[in-house]
Amino acid sequence: MTPDSSYIVRFGQNIGLGNYEASRRVFSMWGPLVPFMHSITNLLDQKLYWQYQPVLSLDLVAIVFYTVYTIIREQQSILQSFVAATVLVSLMALSNIFVFHVFYIHVNIISALYMYLFVFALLKMQQQPGRAYELLALLSLIAFSLVRLEAPLFVIVILLVTSFRQDWSYVTRLKLIIPFVVLFVAWYARVYFILPEVPSPFPSATDLLTKELVVAVISVLVGFGLFTIVTGLKVLDSIVKRTAFLTAIGLVLMSIIFTTIKSEHMLTSLKSIVQNILVYGNWGLTWYVMFFLATEPYFARVHAPTERHWMFMVLVTYILLAYNLAYFTDSYHIGAVDSANRLVLQALPLVLLYLSTLQVRMF
Repeated sequence: MTPDSSYIVRFGQNIGLGNYEASRRVFSMWGPLVPFMHSITNLLDQKLYWQYQPVLSLDLVAIVFYTVYTIIREQQSILQSFVAATVLVSLMALSNIFVFHVFYIHVNIISALYMYLFVFALLKMQQQPGRAYELLALLSLIAFSLVRLEAPLFVIVILLVTSFRQDWSYVTRLKLIIPFVVLFVAWYARVYFILPEVPSPFPSATDLLTKELVVAVISVLVGFGLFTIVTGLKVLDSIVKRTAFLTAIGLVLMSIIFTTIKSEHMLTSLKSIVQNILVYGNWGLTWYVMFFLATEPYFARVHAPTERHWMFMVLVTYILLAYNLAYFTDSYHIGAVDSANRLVLQALPLVLLYLSTLQVRMF
């Protein structure tokens, strides 16, 4: 256990004991979902509730395997699909960092699970229209947004990239986005009054969410909701169909601005992200193999179907946003448990989903 693990467990126990003052700081550091899970520790007569972590990890592996298999099966035989899915999922399940997180009490495995279900549901919604995948997408994005403080921002970026494409109807977009916006505007309005007035006295438990940032998040949510509503106007069609591109450009411009303002801080974070992925993040050869699998179809002049190109944009904007978030916190550092390295871990299942959409000839 790390200090973060200890704080999550202790805050959860205090919630279960009804100790309001001792538990309210959790809302300035993490989303409420995982601490709420630890609030049942006393009910179970345990000092530590750790069993959910391996179970969630196995669930994630099983779900990723099944969904990757079904996507590859659309193009390949049963045997080829099984082998391809096994190879891809093994890259995740057998990596050192994933095995570590199977037993590491934190929020990243559950974040990866819900974010993966969210994006997978978005992928299937256009292929198999109906309430099932719409409901899965909505429930998954809500759960994901309740796990990490920055999760609603990732949700907004993903929705900007995916749901404003021309093959999405205005009504479908509203049914997914408006409930999300209304729920989390109400939630953060409540969090504003829950946050402690006095900053954390412990260096290892720095408050990430302040009342000023809560107001900023609410403003972003309201702006996103209003933009979604006005996209039904014909006069905005030229902007709406370029939303994904404009989102990526906006994140790039933010990266440039933030790097200019805090050059040393941001460049240190960028260096840490790259070095952790390639050398120090306990990934082994995982990303080297991933890069090879991702580039092989292009050298072979084999490309993903046009309707699935947005998945690549999701990954690009995810990394850009993860980098930009360093501006508001301490700089990222070298090490497997670094925040950015764990954010990359969250996106790993999405990389597998993206690779499964490529018609890789070696499989």
